[in-house]
Amino acid sequence: MSMFAVHAGEHSSRSPVRQLSWGARWSLLLLLVTLPWRFRLWEFEQPAPPIYTDFTNLLFTLSDLFLLLLLLFWGSQLWLTGTRPRLGPRFIVWPLAGVVITAVFSVPFSVSPLLSGWQALRLILAFGLYLYIVNEPFDFTWLGWGVAGMAYLQAVFAITQVWQQADLGWQWLGERPLDPFGGSAFVWAAGGQRSLRAYGLTDHPNILGISLGIGLLLLLIWLLTANKEATGWMLWGVVSVTAVALLLTFSRRAWGAFAWGVAGVAMLLWVQGQKRPFRQWLLHSGWLLLILLPFAWGNLHFLRPGQDNATLAIHIQEQQFIHKEETALLQAANTLFIQHAVTGTGIGTFPLALQAIRPDFPYDYQPPRMALLAAAAEIGLFGALFYTLLYVLPWAFFWLNRQHHKQNLLLIGLTGTLIAWSLFALVDAYAWFNPAGRLWQLILWGVWAKHWDKKEVVHG
Repeated sequence: MSMFAVHAGEHSSRSPVRQLSWGARWSLLLLLVTLPWRFRLWEFEQPAPPIYTDFTNLLFTLSDLFLLLLLLFWGSQLWLTGTRPRLGPRFIVWPLAGVVITAVFSVPFSVSPLLSGWQALRLILAFGLYLYIVNEPFDFTWLGWGVAGMAYLQAVFAITQVWQQADLGWQWLGERPLDPFGGSAFVWAAGGQRSLRAYGLTDHPNILGISLGIGLLLLLIWLLTANKEATGWMLWGVVSVTAVALLLTFSRRAWGAFAWGVAGVAMLLWVQGQKRPFRQWLLHSGWLLLILLPFAWGNLHFLRPGQDNATLAIHIQEQQFIHKEETALLQAANTLFIQHAVTGTGIGTFPLALQAIRPDFPYDYQPPRMALLAAAAEIGLFGALFYTLLYVLPWAFFWLNRQHHKQNLLLIGLTGTLIAWSLFALVDAYAWFNPAGRLWQLILWGVWAKHWDKKEVVHG
């Protein structure tokens, strides 16, 4: 190699464009690691008691910072190169743009224009994240290590919290003060036994649960599609502790989403005639079950619905209360949707809008369990239509073009993950109402769209 070529290579590796590209990639990795964290860098308080303050305050989290840095690096890179970004598949980007536009349109008509404006801005930035993922040429390995970092960090905190039945004193990093007898979420068994549910560094066990469940699916897909030299026992160690932490969240919604994801990937592999990957997927799933068995056995008294009539009766009363609360929230969402069918109440404002029409509401002011209904109430009929298309069209187009993608193992796995997320969105509003949940959704859509046009077997 000539001296000129060496200097040219050094100059290329140090060029501003390349530095900006790596800055954006590292920002993505750190965004993934910090995505479900409760830690916030800045908070503008808008108290509206008795509504939970995180529903009304303007929050700026660590993941928001890394998202801003990512878009700053990538935007500068596009400006220097004069590149026009691709939009990805039209059946995703058009409905997604429709959701963003209707969310912005809802701001002037919102019950809290300041809160809706802030949430609309965060949605616009999330749309930028989708475009970045679609356009940048990094492979799944980079995403995989970010997810692995998130899962391992959260799992270590979660398992230790349940082991000690208390928080670890890391409130400066966003950890909640935890006490199973002092208001923290817990599970219980006969004889008054209580066990703290795992929080990790998140705001609630259900948030930790779905983050670990989706992360675990992505890690299993990485194991399925990557070269063995690129993963190995270290990744299996992350997968193992993540599975244990997912169990200790005691989040049945997250368990269900993960189970549907595993079943969805298995079904798609079988339909696509991928017999060897199908067997490997079942083997990986079987290993996870073996890993979880001793931990499930050790917590069996908390997993059973009741070991005596008194305990079972209390469990039934608890489930009846939850059912009544969910029914009341669904009815309130229908009322708000009818009253604000065109403009919605404003993105991010469901609890405030509910308080305005029902100051005597007998339950907590929170969004309904179904993400689609929460979106319909907040951004109106047209926004809900676009949002529904975003959930339906990827499945439909994959099925119609399944022969074209017969060898694309990564797309098959990601489609199964979308199935898991979509079913979770039917029973939990986190996918829509929580900004971190929206980021998860945009990341999944972006990675899926990125691999839509690939026919080959994808390796990490």
